[in-house]
Amino acid sequence: MSTKLYNGIKFNSNKFSEVIKQLHSLKEEAVNNIMKTLEDTDSYNFLNMCLLYVALEKDNPKLDKCRFEWELRKEMENPTDRTLGFYVNFNVVIFGRKNKLYGLYYDEDGTNRQLLFDKGIATDFHYQDQTDKPESISDREWNYRMKVWYDIFEELSPCWVPKEAGAIYTIVDGNDIHITKEIFEKIKKKSEFIKPD
Repeated sequence: MSTKLYNGIKFNSNKFSEVIKQLHSLKEEAVNNIMKTLEDTDSYNFLNMCLLYVALEKDNPKLDKCRFEWELRKEMENPTDRTLGFYVNFNVVIFGRKNKLYGLYYDEDGTNRQLLFDKGIATDFHYQDQTDKPESISDREWNYRMKVWYDIFEELSPCWVPKEAGAIYTIVDGNDIHITKEIFEKIKKKSEFIKPD
C-alpha cells in the first residue's frame, strides 16, 4: 500500500487550544477569499452557479434569493455532486504524537491552504512513498516524516482513515457563505438563459 500525504503539516505550536484559536482566526479571511472567487464573473464556478440557478428556476419560477442560497449551500457541501465544480469547505484534521501536533488540511478549491503557512500556523510536512523524495528535503528529514506518519496512523487508526485518527476542525463550510443581493443579481445577469425582470 502506498502512502500519499501531500497535504501534511506540522503545527508550530504544540498546544491544542492555541492551534484551535489560530485556525479559528483564519475564518474571516478564508470566507472573504471564497466570496472573491464567487464574485469573479469570468470564473467557471460562477457560470456553474448561473446554470444551477436556471435549473432551480425551472422547478420553481418564483425562486427567491433565500431558496437559491440554500440550494447553493447544499451543492457546495455535497461531495457526491460537483454541480458547482468546487467546494467551499476548508478543514484540518489534527493529530497528536509525542507532545507535538500534526495535521492534514483539506482545501480542494485551493483558495485558502496557503493561509496556514503565511500566518505561521504550520509548516509543510507532506510525505509520500510511491515516488522519490523532493531534493530539497534531506534523507534524514524524509525518514523522520515517514516514521511520524506511520506512527500516527498505526497507533491511532489501524485502518489509516485520517478522520478516525484525529480531530476535525472546520474553518469554513457552506453555512459561512452568504450570497449577497449583488452577487445574486450578477448571477441572474450573467446567464443568457435568464431574461431580465
